[in-house]
Amino acid sequence: MKKVSLQKIVETGFAQGVHSIFLFPGFPPLGNKKGIVKLGDVVLSDDDVRRILRATTTDWLYARFLKEKELDYSYDINGGNRFRVNAFFKRNNLSLVIRPIPANIPEFESLGLPDSLKDFTTYESGLVLITGPTGSGKSTTLASLVDIINREKACHILTIEDPIEFTFQPKKALISQREIGRDTLSVSEALRRALREDPDVIVVHEIRDKETMRAALELAETGHLVFSTLHSIHVSQAVYRIIDFFRDDEKDKIRLLISQVLKGVVSQRLIQRADGKGFVCAVELMKVNPAISTLIREDKIHQIFSTINLSKAEGMISMDDALLNLYRKGFIDMPVVISYSSGEKSFIEKVAKEAPTTQDALSGKMILDVERKLISYEADFSGGNLSFFDSSGLLLDTPIGLLYRDTGVSKEGFNFLSDYTILNGKKESFPLRALFKLSYKILNVKMEKKVYTMKLRIVVSDKESIEIPPVPLELVKDNEWHTITLPIPKHYVQKEVKYYMILFDNNIREIAFNNINFI
Repeated sequence: MKKVSLQKIVETGFAQGVHSIFLFPGFPPLGNKKGIVKLGDVVLSDDDVRRILRATTTDWLYARFLKEKELDYSYDINGGNRFRVNAFFKRNNLSLVIRPIPANIPEFESLGLPDSLKDFTTYESGLVLITGPTGSGKSTTLASLVDIINREKACHILTIEDPIEFTFQPKKALISQREIGRDTLSVSEALRRALREDPDVIVVHEIRDKETMRAALELAETGHLVFSTLHSIHVSQAVYRIIDFFRDDEKDKIRLLISQVLKGVVSQRLIQRADGKGFVCAVELMKVNPAISTLIREDKIHQIFSTINLSKAEGMISMDDALLNLYRKGFIDMPVVISYSSGEKSFIEKVAKEAPTTQDALSGKMILDVERKLISYEADFSGGNLSFFDSSGLLLDTPIGLLYRDTGVSKEGFNFLSDYTILNGKKESFPLRALFKLSYKILNVKMEKKVYTMKLRIVVSDKESIEIPPVPLELVKDNEWHTITLPIPKHYVQKEVKYYMILFDNNIREIAFNNINFI
């Protein structure tokens, strides 16, 4: 396959909006666009894929690939478009994955990042780490910070990248971008010689080994401002990862060095927006103040989370607070907030109290993973314990859960399931707090429809009941289990529950319920 054919594949793929392209022997070119799509009809051979690799790599890179069996590199296609390519073997077949590199460096203000993150660009020395899982936008955040320095400081910025992604145009700063394999043989060798290049700011694309970490710490110690990325989920985990690069007999000395040169850690997660229109970035931000420096030095890293919460005035942000802020703005839903959060009981209660008034129901396949201690009440129908339940049909305790079968009786156009366990004194009453949750699976229906409906009725007294959501919730029949989470309206929180009813579409002939609880 000629180079021009590769260009056509790439142009076809990204014109269709795919975010990555797969070139696998035995398949036509494929793209990933929230699912795999075909980008052509010609099935690729191993020789086709190998010719593309040879056409897009130098002799040195190709030799490196043959030795290491995998390779990351960047490639420019005519027209100025740049791509990141990952080459690897699977079942002895050479395969390529191609992703686009944005032509322009995104401006910091366009990324939705906290303003306090820009403070790191004003430092004269120290180590700053941008962390997060793969695909969380670390490279983009790092590039936006480097470009701020480029615009505002007359200095020398040295980058060591594998491969180069964003290309910087010098503004106030002089920028030297070096790519592993093309401009230097290894990250560690480039860092070892960095002092001879007289940089003020050093950017290491990613820290992957002990030698690179040691060099980054030593350069920060000698008065350079060093930026890099690291894989970790939380800022405290990043500190542990730095220490774990080293032997046990080195760790006390390394903790002391970290406490002196580490200036900040950012941990970020890209989360899909509730409206499906792209992603938002949740950012946890730690600045190493005297209190955190002491915790690192004294090996009390587990206390960093509490110190961040006490240091908000300094611009620090916990992941919980970052998630809560996105939730308040309506960018993400409650189950997403809780699933990415620390899961602490007090935080979940805080989220529930701040539920947007326009958000009446949250549903989907995501199961809300909440600790058992957070459950206020759980329906008990195990072992055939159904004497305090009532329904418009037949109830059976089965291995898959509480099974309802229609018998032709409905209430107000709905079938119903009532739990009178509290009313009959078999369980203690409890105050409403945050959420109602259940899992369901529709097994059989009288009439096929796209969606079916459900609502919850909570009776708090002989004269007062609550129905949520105001507009019945939509259920789907696809032979899969689904979890529904309903926020309790603020003005009903703390009201005592007398009994509750689940009202669901009378077109449903058979449905299974499980994990019915109040949280």
